[in-house]
Amino acid sequence: MDKVIKINSVEGGPFTATQNICQFVIPDGNVYDLNDSYINFNVKIDAVQGGSKPDAVSIMDLQWKTSDTNKPHFQNVALVKNARMSCDRKGRIEDIRRCDILKQNLATYDKSQRQVYAESYLASNQLINPLNSQHNTIYRDINKTGNVKSRAVDICPVQVKLSDLFDFCHAREFDTSRAGQARIHLELNVDKLEAVQNGLDSDWSSPEIKEFEDVNVAGANTITTKVQIHELNDSPYYVGQQLEITSTPAATTSQVEVSSIEWDKANSGVLKITFDEAWGAAGVTSYTGISVGTMDVASASVSLDTAEVVLKTVASPQGMDAISYDTYSTEQTNGNKLTSFQHQYQVEPEATNVVIMFPTSNARGDLISNNNNINSWRLRLNNDDLTDRNVNKDSPLSYDRKAMTLANMGSKLRNLKQNNGSPSEMTWADVYNATENNTTIITNPLVQTQNEKLLQVNIEATGDGVEKLVLFKMLPRVFEY
Repeated sequence: MDKVIKINSVEGGPFTATQNICQFVIPDGNVYDLNDSYINFNVKIDAVQGGSKPDAVSIMDLQWKTSDTNKPHFQNVALVKNARMSCDRKGRIEDIRRCDILKQNLATYDKSQRQVYAESYLASNQLINPLNSQHNTIYRDINKTGNVKSRAVDICPVQVKLSDLFDFCHAREFDTSRAGQARIHLELNVDKLEAVQNGLDSDWSSPEIKEFEDVNVAGANTITTKVQIHELNDSPYYVGQQLEITSTPAATTSQVEVSSIEWDKANSGVLKITFDEAWGAAGVTSYTGISVGTMDVASASVSLDTAEVVLKTVASPQGMDAISYDTYSTEQTNGNKLTSFQHQYQVEPEATNVVIMFPTSNARGDLISNNNNINSWRLRLNNDDLTDRNVNKDSPLSYDRKAMTLANMGSKLRNLKQNNGSPSEMTWADVYNATENNTTIITNPLVQTQNEKLLQVNIEATGDGVEKLVLFKMLPRVFEY
């Protein structure tokens, strides 16, 4: 019977911007299914509540640090900046520099929007739900009915599959009794993460959801929505939420905490919300114009306290003598804002694909391959043109090159939106429209040669031209015991 084991990182944590190295030692003697194995980064978001209810619960999420408001949606794998894997008897297996840029931007093309939504239950950073414009989160346990208070999750595992980091880890059997002890060395992007509050009333899809029926009792403590809730997921209210009540006359206690919610299906599906204390005065029997709003947190912080690798062992291995996989070599350069960029790169003889990405400035998080100044490009390999004309950005030829390259990588072109998405956008039609999160990449298959080959890159641009540039070269490898 297959077993699952957990191994803590060598470093005890917490991981910070300066202490961002995370290593794992995988003991020998077992056969592991690396494709079903993953790393848990245990994340906690602490929030100090604003207002008079310090024990209330706010919906918190992670976001990527940038200097503007259009934060990019990021994959869990982007938490890892650089990644290396090795074993005792064979040495280095993979060593990928800037795997965050590579994996994040390739996912923009080989993952459909439906697939991104389907994986949201694991996502460390959430886009809105396209059905009800609600922001979900994995860092809070939210209860929308009953009287059980919602809670902050003290240890929230953010899962990164080993196969997302290393192509080698698609292997269903990795025999450490033959390969020896294995090691994984990661450099984390802890400095790029910050907390953000979601679920604010300014984000609610309908202003009518804030309005409540008049109350005609003294010492009012329960209010009833005017609108009907047909799906509980459409409700922005939850137990433990801090709200601020406005009414005529004014509420005696304006800041309250939700203590229970009843979804009254017999009464057309209205919500009856009860608070931890009466908000109405004992001598006042009539309140009109009742509405509520949310409260901002005073501050919030993110901590990545521990990490563990979760390994699936294979009880009855079939036996594999070799593992075929692909890895990448990385070359980082800078175009120095040239509008007519030309450079020649040395490429390994066995390289089968090249992917050129343009990470944004440090102010924009140094993650998204975004350069809206690029107009066209052309590649030459060993003095032979790879296309018979310039490739214009977003032209059919550029899509053809992307489809060819992804197919040559063993993947598919599943998304032509070329945008990472904006978590702060509350209208689904606009989630993938922010130009700051557009993705620009140059791709092309390469022929394998006997000797080292030369790749000439010509790029025409406007404005600030070509700035940061990262060249990823795909290299086939065979691991033999």
